[in-house]
Amino acid sequence: MSRVLLHRAHAGRNAVTEDRGTWSLWRDRVYVCCPDCGTTLRIDHEITETGDVNPSVGCPTEVCSWHVYVTLAGWSGGHRNL
Repeated sequence: MSRVLLHRAHAGRNAVTEDRGTWSLWRDRVYVCCPDCGTTLRIDHEITETGDVNPSVGCPTEVCSWHVYVTLAGWSGGHRNL
C-alpha cells in the first residue's frame, strides 16, 4: 500500500474541508476529504511530527475503495495520538 501526500485545504478556511484530497484542522480535530468520492472523515489515528498518519486511512463509504497511508503536507501539530 502506497503513502499519499495530502495538502492542507485553502489557508484561512475555518471549517472541515470539502476539497477532495485535502486535510483540515478544525476544533483541534483533523479531517480528510476522500479524493475519490468526496466523503469527509475525521482522523483519529496517530500523527507523527512529520505528518505521517498511522495506521492507514480508508474511506468509510461502502462504494469507495480508497485506502492508503497518508502524509499530511504542512503538518506542524507535533506528534499526536488522537
